[in-house]
Amino acid sequence: MQNILSNSFDGWNFCENYDVAQNGRIWILWRHALKVSIIVKTEQSITAAIEFNSNIFYISAIYSSNDGRERTRLWEHLVSLNNTFQDKAWMLAGDFNVTLNPDESSTYDGSQGVTMDMKEFRDCTSQISVFDHCFSGNYYTWTNKHQVDFLARKLDIVLINRNWDFTTTVEFMALEVSDHSPAIIKVADKRRELEAVQNQLLSKSALSSRSELANKEKVLGVELQQLVEAEERFYKTKIKNYIDKGRRLEYRFFHKSVNVRKNQNIIQYLTYVAGVILDTFD
Repeated sequence: MQNILSNSFDGWNFCENYDVAQNGRIWILWRHALKVSIIVKTEQSITAAIEFNSNIFYISAIYSSNDGRERTRLWEHLVSLNNTFQDKAWMLAGDFNVTLNPDESSTYDGSQGVTMDMKEFRDCTSQISVFDHCFSGNYYTWTNKHQVDFLARKLDIVLINRNWDFTTTVEFMALEVSDHSPAIIKVADKRRELEAVQNQLLSKSALSSRSELANKEKVLGVELQQLVEAEERFYKTKIKNYIDKGRRLEYRFFHKSVNVRKNQNIIQYLTYVAGVILDTFD
């Protein structure tokens, strides 16, 4: 496999987990100019440190098992990593093979609840304090591609912790020949770029290039604002969905309560003193 990667990706470094997983599950490739240090490899993840614009962040590439018992080992591993990364910028991305919420399946009709697998996944994300990164593109990222009994789910997720202060965009692309949507993650440190330009603009040495710097500041400001607005739209939509879901649950609960009370108040039969039961209108 190393020969294939070396011949096919000239000018790239790579890492895989064939040494810890049967048949391998994950490949990571990066150009020589990028500084990447592999921290740890397991059957279901590879975690690396990446240096970008003199800043370091951490990424865990995930390919979770279909077996819930094996996934438990992944959750335990991620919780252990959090002891190291809880005060650092950390992103987790890949195929988690389980949804976080019941409505992340095309079969959701409002009646399904949180499964044990979902609960374990949720408990893990809560313990390591990560949340869904805003994204565009496909909502469902996996499909069985069946014409009959079609099923689609949001299995591929990009999660970040509260220390992730990079300006990043995530887009889930068309499936094409795969049954999973590839995710394109772009990291752009717009805030720090804008801050650097503004510092130059306000320095005494910028007299000769002030006009050029002012134009650059304007462009970076617009780009950053667009990213911020896109992020706000995403989270507003998520909040609205949660509110709508809550209203639907409340509506169903109200009608269920009414029906229960109605059934309780129905006179189903009468009993005479002699013990004769009347249960019809005849």
